[in-house]
Amino acid sequence: MKITDVESLDRALKLKQFIRASKTSHHICMIQKVLSKEDKLQQEYAKITNEEHVTTKAQETINIITDANRKGYETLSTEEYEIDKNLIEEVASINLQTYLKRKNKPFQTCIAGNLHNEGIVNLGQAIQQLEYEQDNNLVKQIKLTLNAIPKYLIEIAKCAQNDLNDEGQYNEMKFLQLEKNVRKDVQTITTKELQQTLKIVTKKIESLNIAERTNIEQFDKDNIIQTRNNCKNAKLRNIYFRLIHNDFFTRERMKKYKMVESETCVRCSENETSKHLLWECGQVQVIWNIFNTFMTTTGNIRDKVNSYDDIFKACTKANINVIKLQVIKQLIQIERPKNWTEEDMKNLIRETYELEKFNCNRPSLEIHKSKWQPILNTLKIYN
Repeated sequence: MKITDVESLDRALKLKQFIRASKTSHHICMIQKVLSKEDKLQQEYAKITNEEHVTTKAQETINIITDANRKGYETLSTEEYEIDKNLIEEVASINLQTYLKRKNKPFQTCIAGNLHNEGIVNLGQAIQQLEYEQDNNLVKQIKLTLNAIPKYLIEIAKCAQNDLNDEGQYNEMKFLQLEKNVRKDVQTITTKELQQTLKIVTKKIESLNIAERTNIEQFDKDNIIQTRNNCKNAKLRNIYFRLIHNDFFTRERMKKYKMVESETCVRCSENETSKHLLWECGQVQVIWNIFNTFMTTTGNIRDKVNSYDDIFKACTKANINVIKLQVIKQLIQIERPKNWTEEDMKNLIRETYELEKFNCNRPSLEIHKSKWQPILNTLKIYN
């Protein structure tokens, strides 16, 4: 079910309002500046106001997104961040006092206060000052401050080449990373994009790693779209959903939940895993061999199932896709199919055709018949 994440939506709406107001001459803009104690949008806030709800939520949300993005920067290679000028500017403009306050580093925060009096406000300025500074006391203070900052952020900031003393250019959040390698001007970001980003950074979206779940070598996600387009039957589409999520009740799984006493296959006495249930069992091999023979006979060679991975692939034709899902449906029944013959496969195809015909809209009956007739005639289903 596609249920809206209320918290992410709430944060996204308030942050969008906060960003829009920051560039206006409205009284709300003045209120935000007073509460934030900043004239410009910042990439993080050390002290979250509790005097106005929208500003509070917006500041918290900016911190959440910023922290998540910075954590992701750790995995970037030198080649990746060297060409991203906006990323370099963002990291180089990290306000030292704000960062250290948020990280609860009181000693370094105090030192950063002294650096601020010397005109060294952000990370980029500290790094550049260190390159030519001759005052040993100031050099020591800069090094102590940088020791509290992750090395990967320092390496990124070293790539900054512009004049970091230009207050108009730095110390302002201009761009925001929504996902890896996707960075947008904050004024153009939509509420929906913010909501999606928040769902990702707060880990409210589960990654779809089908290959790992199903123990296959690789999986093309286009198979999901193609299967949904080919199959309008909700029950069969659910079968495919369960297939790619490894959600069938194997004997191994049933024993885990104490539904059966043994994990062995009732047909061959081997351990019944998902792969065994759908492919490895000798009785299953017979069923797929009959299926492949029919595919060859009807000229649908590309849809043959020659390996375990092929079970997860969408078929090129809608009727073949439906038949394949019906076969998978038979394989997962509590009473496992065995001793199948070509007649059993024909009966399955006949039942599938009749079911599809029953569910078909009257104006589409002729189209439905034209799609199914070639395979019915070739296999002599009604002869």
